[in-house]
Amino acid sequence: MSKPRLSKINFEEAKALYLEGHSCVDIAPVFGVTPSGINSCLRRQGFQLRPVGNRTGLYKEDRDNEIEKLYKGGMKVKEISALLGVSSSTIAEVKKARSLEHRGKPFSLTESQIDRLVDEYQNGAVFSELALNYKVSDTTIGDALRRRGVKIRIGWSRYRVTCWQDSKGRKFIFKSTWELKFAVFLETLGVCWDYEPRSFKLSRGFSRYTPDFYIKDADLWVEIHGWYDIPTSSRIRVFCDMYPTLKFLVLGPKEMSELCLIESWYENHKQAEKVTHGFSFAQRTTCQ
Repeated sequence: MSKPRLSKINFEEAKALYLEGHSCVDIAPVFGVTPSGINSCLRRQGFQLRPVGNRTGLYKEDRDNEIEKLYKGGMKVKEISALLGVSSSTIAEVKKARSLEHRGKPFSLTESQIDRLVDEYQNGAVFSELALNYKVSDTTIGDALRRRGVKIRIGWSRYRVTCWQDSKGRKFIFKSTWELKFAVFLETLGVCWDYEPRSFKLSRGFSRYTPDFYIKDADLWVEIHGWYDIPTSSRIRVFCDMYPTLKFLVLGPKEMSELCLIESWYENHKQAEKVTHGFSFAQRTTCQ
């Protein structure tokens, strides 16, 4: 039994439907033939078929031109998608291929607000506080800070509000009071130092490690380690294994007490004992 074939009249009707954006799968039931029958018939007549998934009735080049025109005209991606019957990912590909400028949402902060926000952040304000005061999201806060070239605090320091300024006018927000005490100690000594100036790439399941202090005069990296925790301990050990030539020192409760930076009773704390035993290899000597 032969498969049903399209007559000349039906072919013209099928072509018209196809040009309107209908797929071969949509057209086939109308004429009682298979989708492949519609496909073959169109090809035999020398008709250029659209790429699979393109239901706009436009060829790729024409479609991309139309997307570019509509996007440059100010139409939103969702509106273009509904009008042309293409996905948002297709529009994104066209934008990337044609280097179309990304249109973000209108910024909700004025320049004067951003200036005040930056000043507050650099003086210790946290994201949640700023977001509440300016009635914007954390993402908007981050975007505003990056606009001004402000380095965003990460990890615990993102949530600390104690700000300290050294004799050079540099402002720091430390993760702990012990770090602050050590910074004041270095400032008293008059040595050249910096706080978290560099992150080191790691392996073995860890991405990076950032020592607390770098003392330039001694070419020495210092970690202030108050209480014991397994993730930090493991990260430090991997760091020492991967960078054996760096001079590195871990200061725990015992060392901080010996420097008269904290009270002596910290030495007898059960967590302090874990730090001392856990880092005896790094506390007494540098990584050579």
